[in-house]
Amino acid sequence: MKTQRGFLPRPGVAGMLILSMMVTGCGDDGSGPEEGPMADYVGTWEGTQFAIVSAANPAVAFDLIGAGGSMVFSVQSNGNFSGTAAVPGVLMGAPEMGTITIPLSGVMTPLDGGRLRISFIPEIPPVFTTMDPETTLVGNTMTLYYGAAGFDFDQDGVHEDAIFQGEMVRN
Repeated sequence: MKTQRGFLPRPGVAGMLILSMMVTGCGDDGSGPEEGPMADYVGTWEGTQFAIVSAANPAVAFDLIGAGGSMVFSVQSNGNFSGTAAVPGVLMGAPEMGTITIPLSGVMTPLDGGRLRISFIPEIPPVFTTMDPETTLVGNTMTLYYGAAGFDFDQDGVHEDAIFQGEMVRN
C-alpha cells in the first residue's frame, strides 16, 4: 500500500484494535505528570502549622506544630493518604508520656469553591476529624483554613467555636 507523504494509510479493523490497545494500555508509569483532580496534592507533605484557635478568644489555641509536634503524610493520586502525627504528651494532659506518635490515614476529595474534604479514617477526635477547609496551593505550599471548626479547649465536654489554620509543605 502506498502512502502519501504526511498521511498514514487508513487502518482496518485489526489496525484499529491494535491502536486502541496501545492507547488504552498507556497507564501511569510514573514518568509523566500526574493528572486528575488530586494531581496538585500528590506527594509527601510536612506540617509547618496545624492550629485550632478559639473563635471567641484567639489567645486560646491548640497548636500541634508550635508545641513541638509534627505531622507528615503522603497523598496518592486517588486521594488516599497516610502518615503520622507526633503529639507532645503535654498537649494530651500526659507530659510524662513524652511524644506520642499517632498513625494517620484517610481520603482527600476536592470540592467546589477551593475546598478539600479531608476525612481521617478512623477519626481521632478532637483534632483529626472530617473537615472541608478552604485550600490554597502555591508551588509546594498548601494553606488550609476552616472557620467552622469546633474544639473543646477547656476539656469540659463542650466544643467551642474554633478556626482551623494549617500549612503544609511538600517535600
